[in-house]
Amino acid sequence: MRLLANTRSIWKDVEPATERHRIRVAATREFARGISFYAEGTREGILKAIDHLGRALADWRAAQDRAAESRALVTIGLYYAETGNRDKAFEFATQALR
Repeated sequence: MRLLANTRSIWKDVEPATERHRIRVAATREFARGISFYAEGTREGILKAIDHLGRALADWRAAQDRAAESRALVTIGLYYAETGNRDKAFEFATQALR
């Protein structure tokens, strides 16, 4: 019985999702889609992955999630390096360091 009472008090503290939460969830979904395309192991898959990661990056910037933004920038940079586009790879890696 006591466990049930504790569970109820936990749920009282849960607040509705904010717009920032919704944006972060959307970004996470786009990032996951990007990783899935990358896992195909093809150049086309990598380019699709970069597109999805770019969408995730925009969302994380909108949500002001600096850690996730940096993770996306580094990943995009690595994927560009794999495609042979060193200039873009350097551009995104540099942004991640800021």
